[in-house]
Amino acid sequence: MSTTGLPQIVEEIAMIVGVENAIELCRHYEGCEVRFPSATTVDRMVRHRVIREMAQRGKPTREIATKVGLSPRQVQRVIEQKIGASA
Repeated sequence: MSTTGLPQIVEEIAMIVGVENAIELCRHYEGCEVRFPSATTVDRMVRHRVIREMAQRGKPTREIATKVGLSPRQVQRVIEQKIGASA
C-alpha cells in the first residue's frame, strides 16, 4: 500500500512502522492527540527496569553497574527508588 495521499504525519509514521500499522494507529487513536516521550526518557525507563530486574535476581550492584554503564551509586539510587527508600 502506498503512502500517497496520506497526511504528512501519517506518512512519516508509515515510513517507520509501515502503512498498515500507521493506519491501525490512526484507527486506534482516532481524534486523539498523541505525544511520544523522548527516546532518552524511554531508554532510561528501560534501563531502570533492567536494573531492578537484575537486583531482584540477586545480582551484585557492581555487576549491574558494569552491564548498564552506570556507577554503582547510580544503580543503588535506581534500586532505592523502586522500594521508595530515596527521597
